[in-house]
Amino acid sequence: MEIKHMMRVAGVLFCCSLIMQVLPATADEPCPLPDVNPAAAELVVLLLDTNHDGQLSLSEIRVVYPDLDPMLLMMVDASHNGRLSPSEVVNAMRLADIDVLSYIDTNGDRLIQYEEVSEYLTPELFLHLNINGNDVIDCEDYAYFMVSPAYGEGQDPCGSADMMPFAAYAILLQLDIDGDGVVSYGEIEPLIGAEYAPLLFGVLDRDDNGSANMDEISALLLDLPFDIVRIIDLDQDGAISPEDVEGVIPAETLSEFDFNGDGVLYCDDLGVFPIDEDWGALPFPAEEMLSLRLLNLLRRLFPILDVNGDNILSYEEIRSRIPLPERLFILLDTDGDGLVSWDEIEEWIDYFTGTSQEIIIDFSREIIGSGVGNFFIPGDPLLIRIAVNKYGMDTLTRFRITEMLPKGWTVGAVYNKGTATVVTAAIAGVNKVTISWEGVPPMFPLDLVYELIPPADATGIVTVLGQAVYSSDTGMHSSGMIPTVLIELLAQDYAHSADSNADWRISLSELLRVIQLYGSGTYHLNPFSEDGYDIGDGATDGPAHSADYLNDWRITLSELIRVVQLYNASSRFYCVAGDTEDGYMPAPF
Repeated sequence: MEIKHMMRVAGVLFCCSLIMQVLPATADEPCPLPDVNPAAAELVVLLLDTNHDGQLSLSEIRVVYPDLDPMLLMMVDASHNGRLSPSEVVNAMRLADIDVLSYIDTNGDRLIQYEEVSEYLTPELFLHLNINGNDVIDCEDYAYFMVSPAYGEGQDPCGSADMMPFAAYAILLQLDIDGDGVVSYGEIEPLIGAEYAPLLFGVLDRDDNGSANMDEISALLLDLPFDIVRIIDLDQDGAISPEDVEGVIPAETLSEFDFNGDGVLYCDDLGVFPIDEDWGALPFPAEEMLSLRLLNLLRRLFPILDVNGDNILSYEEIRSRIPLPERLFILLDTDGDGLVSWDEIEEWIDYFTGTSQEIIIDFSREIIGSGVGNFFIPGDPLLIRIAVNKYGMDTLTRFRITEMLPKGWTVGAVYNKGTATVVTAAIAGVNKVTISWEGVPPMFPLDLVYELIPPADATGIVTVLGQAVYSSDTGMHSSGMIPTVLIELLAQDYAHSADSNADWRISLSELLRVIQLYGSGTYHLNPFSEDGYDIGDGATDGPAHSADYLNDWRITLSELIRVVQLYNASSRFYCVAGDTEDGYMPAPF
């Protein structure tokens, strides 16, 4: 009886999955369904096998049947390894005289009529399942969908396994309530209840890190004993069209996956598939993520980003300083050579400055409470203010802010967030912070403040990159990626000689002092002056003025012009830069 109880649970799991599939067939007359126990056993092992070894241990079985007698496991464990394989589960079903199909085929004719599944399916969905029009689900339906997903080859390079990311992405969008790009246990439990949530989540979370990403969802779908993508493709042309999913998936939902805009889903959509390793799902056109502020930052940082000095930027060079989604890099690379040049950045800047852009959400970020620009001190918290304004009459149904922080940087308190939830996740080289409002968006204008904490070993120049994402009647949209550069505040000893008060700004009076030294022809050391130097000949047995990068104790016109550049910096600040002629550069805030 205990084996029968366990197998009934297994049968219900299988049957529930069976009746939820789209089952195309072409039979004129119904033919009886075959023995479904082998497929049911394979599915049961997959759903209970939380350590992914392809077999069921006693502890895994006890998730659904906590009182199972170990002796019963030993009775059907033909290999004597303490675990059950799918074939051994089938033998257990036969031993217990269990026919899984009988749990939904209540009249015993080995066909599935709508009356037998009306508790689970709408009439419209059942009609969609009954492709051959014979009013039942029969053996040809079963034979069609009970195949493993296959990768494309030869003349058909796009197989159902290649297209599995579409199904995984759709599932991710449905389950990822807080929009952080992964599925947590807290998002699963309200949907299926506390009894079965640990089971499903244990199967999804393959690396046991507390969340399931799209790759893990895709891996589960590929392991299923039936082919979801092939099932959905009713006309069997290899692509998913609106007609294939009519009555099952809304047309607007399908269009969200059609990233190249040709009206169908196919492998060529995967080339612009909006899943980023760090950002997660980005279900809107790449152009929406571009912003003039991001483009100008790339221009200001170009010399720093161009590590190998070849005057072009690889994705790795940009990504080392800016957590840029790869889709944006592909968009910036207009000639498709895998590199972004200065001219390509300039072309995009010209496009943005010469094209009227409709603004629905305006997103900005600034450091507050600091008197020294966008400098940071390792280990000392900063206050970041995010201001968001909404324009137009669009009704927002979902709103979230995503911030990508440098590796090791964290968020402390968040102020003025109202009903928003805050989720943080450490991903590869960044820390991702998502602030989400579900159902009811925040009141605008939004004025949000959070505490940004750099690690004690933070150094150099880093970038915070973020965006506001919102849903309206026209789908999901981005405010554009907005960057903020932060630079380590070094000790006063590193300040420019002209910066006599070491506030990392060249004031007008400090610039005039350099002009005075330039006009004198030569200068010398004077420890009693405000900047440590004086006009004319004299002692030179010490460090030269920072402006005098030729170290000849005279300031040339080109050296003076360099100081003027620091004075005219758009940010009004300068910073240390190891690869410039004088060791400094305008701060790229």
